[in-house]
Amino acid sequence: MTAKKKEVEIPAMLKKARALPQTPRMAWQFGVKRLRLWVWDDEQDRAERPYSMLVMELYPRGTVITNLLASPVGTYPNSIDALHMLLKQMVDPAEDEKLQRPVQISFIDEKLLEFCREPLVSIGIEVVKLTEATGVEDYITKFSNKLIERGRASRGDAAERPGVHKGVGIQRQALEQYFSASRKLYSSKPWRRIDEVCAIEAEWLKGGEKRYVTVLGSSDRTYGVAVMGSIQALRRKYARASGTYDVEKDIEANMLCGNCGKEPTTETFRCTACRRLFYCDQDCQRANWKQHQYECKDPSKLEHVSPTLLGAERT
Repeated sequence: MTAKKKEVEIPAMLKKARALPQTPRMAWQFGVKRLRLWVWDDEQDRAERPYSMLVMELYPRGTVITNLLASPVGTYPNSIDALHMLLKQMVDPAEDEKLQRPVQISFIDEKLLEFCREPLVSIGIEVVKLTEATGVEDYITKFSNKLIERGRASRGDAAERPGVHKGVGIQRQALEQYFSASRKLYSSKPWRRIDEVCAIEAEWLKGGEKRYVTVLGSSDRTYGVAVMGSIQALRRKYARASGTYDVEKDIEANMLCGNCGKEPTTETFRCTACRRLFYCDQDCQRANWKQHQYECKDPSKLEHVSPTLLGAERT
């Protein structure tokens, strides 16, 4: 339904809601949460992270009574969306819900609160601002999993918790540089010109560290690149993304040197910490440690350990 049509319906819905019985002490909360998953937007022809609008009954039941994905996908709901959803829950609820008018409705978003205050107060509902109710995160997680199970959404292998800007030492300038570089990368679309099975060795401008890059997809709906610290990690990433990962083949691939990618001609050395990477010798292991330390088992414990102290196990 368009915003214009919702706006036209609101006066009649307010009139109906005013006539409903008011349940003593009943309190609702309206909130908006961005889901940590992806939904395909046919209009924009791209994947977007959707927003979910929720109405929670704080008292007496303490549960979410309705939720709705905002439209268009990836767009934060406006004030008309919020007011229309609240009134609809009063005058046209689900079959298992009663027609009723709460005594109080709280908002998390102050802008939505200011818009909805006057019409809701006009029908005898107190409007206040509160922090997010307990249990909303658990509900959102379950709701997201249901969307994925039904094939309506997908989730990447990125971290569940959002907040790239919350890390210690991350400053605004660094974020601006990161997003600027990301925009340039997307605009240049290198995945359109590079073979998907090609691995490119890249050297960081600062520090001279090596990274390995490959294209994960170049079709109309799947595209992007992966950057990993070793050839082995890059192969695993590509295999998992393409659905061709095989444990036995992974073991064979790991027999190649984690630094130079060649098959060792003499004795093979293995990382004694994670036991997943092999090397030609200790020189190759030391050279690869700058990259491998971030993918090695328990990296928090190994961050300040040198490869000399780690040693290498002959096989």
